[in-house]
Amino acid sequence: MTALSSVQGAASSLSLPPPRDVTASSLIRGLATAERIIGVASLGLSFGLVLDLAARQGADDGPLTGVLLTLWLAPLLIVAVAHLLRPRALSGAAVLAIGVLSTAGWAATILTRSTPEESHGSFLLETTAWTLALIGAVQPTARSGVLWSALGLLAGTAGLVLGSLVVGAPVTLSPDRFVDGGIVIIAYLVVALGWRRTRGRLPALPQVERATREAHARRLRERAAAAVVHDTLLSSLTLVARAPEGVVDARLERLIRRDLRVVGTAEVTAAGTASTSSDLLPLRLVELADGFRWRGLRVDVSGVDAVPELERQAAEALVEAVAAALDNVSRHSGSASAEVTIGTSERAVTVMVVDTGRGFDPEGVDVERMGVRESIVGRIERLGGRVRIFSGGTGTTVVLSLPLATAGSGAEPRPAGPGGGSA
Repeated sequence: MTALSSVQGAASSLSLPPPRDVTASSLIRGLATAERIIGVASLGLSFGLVLDLAARQGADDGPLTGVLLTLWLAPLLIVAVAHLLRPRALSGAAVLAIGVLSTAGWAATILTRSTPEESHGSFLLETTAWTLALIGAVQPTARSGVLWSALGLLAGTAGLVLGSLVVGAPVTLSPDRFVDGGIVIIAYLVVALGWRRTRGRLPALPQVERATREAHARRLRERAAAAVVHDTLLSSLTLVARAPEGVVDARLERLIRRDLRVVGTAEVTAAGTASTSSDLLPLRLVELADGFRWRGLRVDVSGVDAVPELERQAAEALVEAVAAALDNVSRHSGSASAEVTIGTSERAVTVMVVDTGRGFDPEGVDVERMGVRESIVGRIERLGGRVRIFSGGTGTTVVLSLPLATAGSGAEPRPAGPGGGSA
């Protein structure tokens, strides 16, 4: 097992507690989502109140009142559902803008076409305004929650005042809505204050996490150092043992010398990577393919005998980008197999990852998803390379190219030996 597969296997089994900031953000997201769900549900229940009001007014005025109130309520319900599904600043602004108009029309209709007894006092009058106070945080921060809750209270109040002024009715505001909005704002402040104060009360958690990572890194370095010897000198010694009558020709001698140079200049990092060049790149790709086989994905690797010597940073970027691409194939494509092909021209080294899965739209990937944008494209482009993705109903092809001027070259390709080929 090489250092790369050691990193992958150990990282998957390592379990650490989530950072406090992540937990606080999760609490805020949960609170905001709960607010929006309650707001949408209250708007849905308002249709029942509209029917009740229409029934109280009878056949003469009831139908028209019900239609007018429904027309004012429907737009706000639509944008509120959209904001619940994809909470963004733009959708939040739409809820507030449409909410002011809907609340104004809703209030004006109730004030002119019903009595306080028919509309249950201020309860039905402030239904839409109360929903605006539950708009919820757009960003996973307490500041966002306080800001948007305050804006929701102001927007609902503005709509009620506007509706009252339009019909010439006195402005009456129930304190219940402000109490509910204040409770929500206090909840956001409590989350922010609580997590800020615990930063100084839990000193042991970062220390435990740091000690766990350091112990894990030591194990990776030990396994990575063993992998360097296994993947270089032991491979060369195997070729010597298989040589006819133990004769070492010039080609095999150059191979052994290069392996000695790799071992002599290898650098074992805390991440478990142990190579200063790409002499191990083909073997690392083959071992990577072998690791995915245990996850149910068969990966065929070809072209390993044509890989030039690369600088460590370039080799690592290619291996990690290929690993991210194969992870997408395993998780999302539905394909049981993939192909990794390595090619080299005078100007660039290219690695292609091909699958026959269901495909996807590269332009339609959510900007918040890191897999394609950072783990594949960003990693290669930061080294001056290029990534092209072709995807459709017959599968996906990811082409990773690094210019040799950036990747570094100068050593002749390693001949295919034991372990090379497909996995």
